[in-house]
Amino acid sequence: MKKTLVCLALSIIFFVNSVYSEESEQIALKFLNLLKQEKFLEAEKMVAEGALKYLSADKTKEFWLQLDSRYGKVVKFGTPEKQKSLKNNIYLIKFYFANDSLNCRIVVDETQKISAMLFVPFARNYSFALPNYADTTKFYEIETTFGVPGWELPAKITIPHRPGQYPAVVLVHGSGPNDMDETIGGHKVFRDIAYGLSSNGIVVFRYEKRTREYPSKIAQDYNNLTVWEETMEDAIKAVAYLQEQDYVDPYKIYVLGHSLGGHIAPRIAQSYSGISGIIIMNGNARKLHQIVLDQYEYIFNLDGKINEYEASELKKVRHQIDLLEKGEFTDSTSRDSLLLMLPPKYWEDLTKYNPVEITKNLEIPILILAAENDYQILPLEYEIWKKNLGNRNNVSFKMFPKLNHLMVYSPKKSKPADYEQEGNVSEEVIKTIIEWIKRK
Repeated sequence: MKKTLVCLALSIIFFVNSVYSEESEQIALKFLNLLKQEKFLEAEKMVAEGALKYLSADKTKEFWLQLDSRYGKVVKFGTPEKQKSLKNNIYLIKFYFANDSLNCRIVVDETQKISAMLFVPFARNYSFALPNYADTTKFYEIETTFGVPGWELPAKITIPHRPGQYPAVVLVHGSGPNDMDETIGGHKVFRDIAYGLSSNGIVVFRYEKRTREYPSKIAQDYNNLTVWEETMEDAIKAVAYLQEQDYVDPYKIYVLGHSLGGHIAPRIAQSYSGISGIIIMNGNARKLHQIVLDQYEYIFNLDGKINEYEASELKKVRHQIDLLEKGEFTDSTSRDSLLLMLPPKYWEDLTKYNPVEITKNLEIPILILAAENDYQILPLEYEIWKKNLGNRNNVSFKMFPKLNHLMVYSPKKSKPADYEQEGNVSEEVIKTIIEWIKRK
């Protein structure tokens, strides 16, 4: 899934020359307070003529409602800090929202008008501390490259120190251009899993996702992108790579897919016979487009209400989902009119994919893991998996209470801002995977 499906444009920027005025600080605060009070027409009167294209009442209203949707209401402003500038009155003002904080840079010109506004997230210095269950004395890590010619990818393999042939796991990312650690906010999900498993005698292969390593090349032929190019092909190549290594038991190579990777894991196994088993970690049982509305509705309702922008977005999303359900799109349909702005071929492929039906036909061992406080993949998905596969001897299930989509501790249903807090994958998840693999 997308780390946040509601993508906000966080900048409105336009600069003109100006000279310093002692009144400019109060003018900046007055403008921001008018926005806070949603008095957009009054705020527009304070905008420089040349900036109206970006800061008109309509533009600021739309932008403000997006901020409201993503971060909650503005609680207060920090003290303005004058920025160094020979010509401009530039202030850095901290915004404290209900759910997060942002920095705002605002410019006042020589006519005492607002000429620019820019919102930027705070730079966070994460420590990415190792989890307690990672014992780096028990394994070593090597770097390698692998993959399709012309699309080679950097990878890391964690290998137990003692000589022998070990079971191995290939880690398959969720949606988006993820790195090999699946770094999301203050978390390194795949690094934690790799170090936890390799501390206990299991080889782990993780790699940069193709869409991260080759963004420009992907963009050149984006209209032909499907999950095969995005996810499946490289996962299969990784399994094939491990089959050739003398430290791997070629009959015990498993694929662990997280989120979109979990959704696609049955299809990867169906496509390549060298896979010994799959682990679906917070992967959806329904089709991708069917879960998107749940995510939008949850995020938009975090503050208990739906504003104009959110209502408009939900209407658009429902229409896009209906379009996909009915198959009323072609290869020439604009991406702008399709859900998540993904290309028609991507949706043509995924709307035909039924992960539950594919999984029913797999005879290999399958482990399905879910998190009770996951807002991206709701517990409903786990129940669908269990309802359809619960009577099969080759399928095991585990629901973890008080964990979120990243398998990190979350005492209540999580929200996007929680991913900015540091944390590690739960040790219980690591233990469950180890025990399952070693029983096979």
